Amino acid sequence: MWPVSPPEELKIHDRFTEFEDNITLDINDNEILQTVPVPQANILIMLTPGRVLVYNFKPLALVATHERTAESIVDFGVNVRMSSSVVFIDEVEGLVSRADAEYLPYHKGKIVFYVSTDKNYLLAYQILKNATNLVTFRDFGIPVVAASTKCKKFNPNEEDTRDDNTLTVVQKNNQSMVIQNGYLTKRGKGFFQNFKMTVEAQEELAVKRLELRLKVILKFDHEIIDFLGFKNFDSIDKETLEENLLLLFPHGLQIIHFNNFKVQKSELVKVNDGKKIIVVSKHLFVISETNGNETIINEIDIVKRHAFAKDLKSTEKLISSFQYKDTLTLVKENKIEFYKPKSSELITELSTNFKIKFCDRLTNNVLLLISNKNSMYLYSEFGNLLFSTEIDEDNTYGFDYSDFAYYDMRLIAVSKTGHYQSWNFWQELPQSHYDFNSPTSFVVHNLNNDISLYSTSVDPYAKNDILLNLKLPTRTVNNCVPIVRINSNSTLIVAYVSNKNILLVQNVETGIWYPFLDQIIIDFQWLGNNYLVCHIKKNGNNIIRCLRLPLEGLDKKSFMEYVIWEHSIPNDINDFRFVVNTLFRHKQIKKKRPSSEADNNTEDMFKTGEIILLFDNYITVIDVISIPHASGINVIKKFHQYLEINIPPEISMEFISWITNYKDGLLVYAGSKIYKVVRGIKDEDWKVEVLLDRVERIIDVLKDDIYLIQNKCVQLYTLENIWNMKKKSLAIPVDDDFYPISVLPESATLHGIHIIYRPQSTKCTVKHDIYLDKLLSMKLSEGIDPSELSAQYGTLKHYYFALEKILSQKILDNEPLDGIIKLIKKTCEVQVNGFIRNDNTNLLEIISNCLRKIETKHWNYLFQSLELTPKDLLALCIESNDVKLLGVLLLVFLNYNESDLVDNLREEMENNEPQLKDVTGERQESSSTVANVLRDEQLMLEVLRLLVTGAAASSDKQKASESWDMCFQLIRLLKELDKENKTQLVNKAMSILT
Repeated sequence: MWPVSPPEELKIHDRFTEFEDNITLDINDNEILQTVPVPQANILIMLTPGRVLVYNFKPLALVATHERTAESIVDFGVNVRMSSSVVFIDEVEGLVSRADAEYLPYHKGKIVFYVSTDKNYLLAYQILKNATNLVTFRDFGIPVVAASTKCKKFNPNEEDTRDDNTLTVVQKNNQSMVIQNGYLTKRGKGFFQNFKMTVEAQEELAVKRLELRLKVILKFDHEIIDFLGFKNFDSIDKETLEENLLLLFPHGLQIIHFNNFKVQKSELVKVNDGKKIIVVSKHLFVISETNGNETIINEIDIVKRHAFAKDLKSTEKLISSFQYKDTLTLVKENKIEFYKPKSSELITELSTNFKIKFCDRLTNNVLLLISNKNSMYLYSEFGNLLFSTEIDEDNTYGFDYSDFAYYDMRLIAVSKTGHYQSWNFWQELPQSHYDFNSPTSFVVHNLNNDISLYSTSVDPYAKNDILLNLKLPTRTVNNCVPIVRINSNSTLIVAYVSNKNILLVQNVETGIWYPFLDQIIIDFQWLGNNYLVCHIKKNGNNIIRCLRLPLEGLDKKSFMEYVIWEHSIPNDINDFRFVVNTLFRHKQIKKKRPSSEADNNTEDMFKTGEIILLFDNYITVIDVISIPHASGINVIKKFHQYLEINIPPEISMEFISWITNYKDGLLVYAGSKIYKVVRGIKDEDWKVEVLLDRVERIIDVLKDDIYLIQNKCVQLYTLENIWNMKKKSLAIPVDDDFYPISVLPESATLHGIHIIYRPQSTKCTVKHDIYLDKLLSMKLSEGIDPSELSAQYGTLKHYYFALEKILSQKILDNEPLDGIIKLIKKTCEVQVNGFIRNDNTNLLEIISNCLRKIETKHWNYLFQSLELTPKDLLALCIESNDVKLLGVLLLVFLNYNESDLVDNLREEMENNEPQLKDVTGERQESSSTVANVLRDEQLMLEVLRLLVTGAAASSDKQKASESWDMCFQLIRLLKELDKENKTQLVNKAMSILT
């Protein structure tokens, strides 16, 4: 995720009522202490020392406040922190059962949150709002309902005609003018029933009414360190939802059960020095920190009322802690540590070069950090920097961040001054299908109905440094678009508007969108260029359908007219997903003997793809059987169930992101690991082996190669190597201002997102990183024959630049040059009409560019390794009649300072005297060869003749000017030689010019 633009900065409203004059309070009631989002109700809550402010989130508007009086603050204390009552969507041992967790999200319940004070009071608030998850999802497009859990009764076309919950704002001096979210309209009878919105008004959303109530104030005798509210069914009446509260005191963790906000029962688990309550991996934990800054992880057993403590032996001060995926995350001053919750084993850590002010989870894959200088940083799961507001590391920024809230692609960051920032973000829509023949596209979207994509599958995108921007065909802003897929050749784009059940298909070349209405779709993935595999819900049943969408002439047929195959999913399956792969290596299908003449098909059929179905605890592999067409399009003939296996317990089905059938087993990417699944001794037994860990993402799978981000490097493996783990991969470090999103093997180039951020503007661009030099270096180190490397990579666009880069780096690192010199000399072998002839042009260009980049003290090492002198190089240029290269070499030689060269060599020999033994004379003699070449009168005249001829014959003014300039520089050199040797070289040169 990356910002769309710089943030909009706003300020909370001052108090509507002043404090009593007879009471003096030393507080700033505009200081925002904390902000808590409640996505399912489309609200955002902000807390100040004396106020609670409730905002409508989309659109952002203040709709309710509770302002405490000075007397209340004196009696009960100032507000300190806040926590909302949550609904657990998974079981929590000892708190919420699995059966209850399955039904809790479908119950409305009331919105409850708690505020603690510095005098150990707890204020319980309740928000009354006529809104359910489904209504919020439908009306505002906020993704609080997953596509897979949408009720079959969900109807996006059903209109809520009640107007009693919609806030009406009228113009102050003209009651007939209604301002509905900023737009003026004439008010008439039955306004909300009969009003027809203007085009501008269609872009707006209604602000709904709510009521904020303070329900109860609870007093505690001990310091409240942390607390967490949660909902659960009443132990007797399973239809009634009740509130529960976890309270952390210095002496332990207390669990309080309420009935209509009256305490029914309470339990205490003794825990010392507790700091934070965290629920992770279905278990409850408390993080403790002793006076000596020792950090302890306590696993809480509610049933036994016991805490199992694990001392981490760490004495660094703990700033904060939170749950991130399935890890316990501890934030220290300069690093973030990730632990396995049950074993307390350190998995990994992220170190920073700045002091951390605070840190928390932004999304399931992104962390947000604020430095002590108030710079914002977004990091990926394994510490790759996505974005930073830091412009000058020495500056401290004025916005004093105190907290943040993020959902629906908007970040609200609050400060201690009462100001808050509203950021709009691009968020990635992952492409889970892979076509092994074509690069996978990168897709992001935002709240403004924008879809941006980057693809290297066609030239127009590969040459651009910006993302291609598309607009959804709508003016409304309440669209939830969880899925966008692009086919292999980037000609068809399919987007799904989930809260309106609309499937949109666009032909990129024509720009026309084709809508298919009333489609409840869970997921869809491309199979090749024109087949779309969809997971559909129909009357509560799960169905897989394959559609054939034409690349041209997409008309307004009904959805079902494009369906070529259908597969029903058993009704008893709770969790179902699928993965689609289009294969590079086609497996020929053996023909059966025809039973009749009509069955005699002479065309060969191949396995060209696979659809892998992921059920609760088993996997089914369906082979896609096709007849390849000369145009490159595979015509599907049938679908065949090839394999069904019970997934081993080592792999969690819910975390599987990608899977493919390889050899006689499976390659699986789940969580952050790559697994190998192979048959055991018995056919029904399957063994699991972890091949790679700490894998952040798979960038692409192309032909026989897989490209992935592991830790802070891009790793390149062949599928064979990753399966057998025999050879090391190519590792390309990921820079801070470059996050890899795509790869183009044809040019050995990585493409990554780069954000140009300024307080006034933000630009999202694509940078290119050529990794061919790293690939060739690795191959050379493995002893691969230069002839083989030249044949395999010699036609790539940046091949000669890569050779030059390798040569320069090896010279600077004082490494042996034998391998790279042999590879460079292979560039002299040019095939013409089936015959090999020598052409030194490429060699000369590589050497001349290398000489320009390295210091003169390294020249001798290069000349010796080449077994060529400077005179030989110039002679080869003359022999090749190459004016350009001759000029480049001549400029290099003319501009070097001989005394500097000798001084550099002398200094080098002094520093390396034990190793240099008896080579002083040899080096000085060799180093002076450049000067000797420049004093070679006959050679200089030959060079001048070639330059003059080239300048006179050139039709390019710029090139001719450069050649004439070199001619005059050479004449100045000849003039100096005339003075030194009392010769007539200038006269001879003038005769050449005339």
